Amino acid sequence: MTERKRPQTHRLRNLNFPPEVFIPLKTGKFIDTVTSRKQGTMPATITVVVGEPGSGKTTLLVDKLYSIEKENPEKKCLYISSEMNPIDNMELAEELPQLMDVEGFYLADEENPKQAMEDILEEGWDYVIMDSFMDVKDKVKDSDGNKMSATATETWLIGLMIKHTKGQNDTHKYTAFDVIQHITKGGTYAGSTKLKHNTTAMMYVRVDMQTNERYMVYVKNRRGDINKKLYIIKNEDGLDFNSKKYNELEKALQIQKEMDSFQDSSDDALLDLLSNPEFNVDEKSIVEETIGISTTDKSSIVVESELVNP
Repeated sequence: MTERKRPQTHRLRNLNFPPEVFIPLKTGKFIDTVTSRKQGTMPATITVVVGEPGSGKTTLLVDKLYSIEKENPEKKCLYISSEMNPIDNMELAEELPQLMDVEGFYLADEENPKQAMEDILEEGWDYVIMDSFMDVKDKVKDSDGNKMSATATETWLIGLMIKHTKGQNDTHKYTAFDVIQHITKGGTYAGSTKLKHNTTAMMYVRVDMQTNERYMVYVKNRRGDINKKLYIIKNEDGLDFNSKKYNELEKALQIQKEMDSFQDSSDDALLDLLSNPEFNVDEKSIVEETIGISTTDKSSIVVESELVNP
């Protein structure tokens, strides 16, 4: 009988991690500003990227992967495609030429997708796109010989990613994952809370209904800020980001915060004044100040009123 392993406690000062775990993977683009407080994608993280079909999730992440490799040639990046095959992506590359040069792994071509996922990630990668979580789970669940339920398959896939964020692979890479997930018809997150709670961040890619522009926004981010819209620009060299609009929105938000703070302090001052037992309101003076006349002139108002309305 195997002896049960006892749980352990840790003091952070006694733990040792390689320095690169705390060095961001930078793209060299403005997107780094909103990704984390350290200006880039942090190793050992899992980010769920949510958006409706056609919103630009894949385009955004492939451009990000390509840019990370361009800025950091020593880093290993992988694009796992479960929904698209190489022929589909060859055609997509006409609009997204970065696809031609990224390292791609096509799960649909594998007879044993579960084993294939375990083997490919065991090589060790700095940054991985999974497109998409739901489809990878379904392909593993529905594959020949798989006896796991849908819930067990999801638990396995989440555990697999967590394992590699801890550097438990052949090259001890603390992998950062960006995982695409589907949304409901109502435009909300469609996955289980299990994935939601085991992630570092959750980002939405949306289309502005007023301007038809695409933007990204974090609604959860343990390593950075949330609720800050960054609009996406498509040009000949790939994707860029509207830093001017971002800064304008930030400035407007700061002004609103200052106004709210001023209003709150004014309200607090008034409440303090009214709660002071020594404060005495002279009702007569308030009436006079409000209507601009002395209360002693009330009789003249009555007389004039009777003349107008006899």
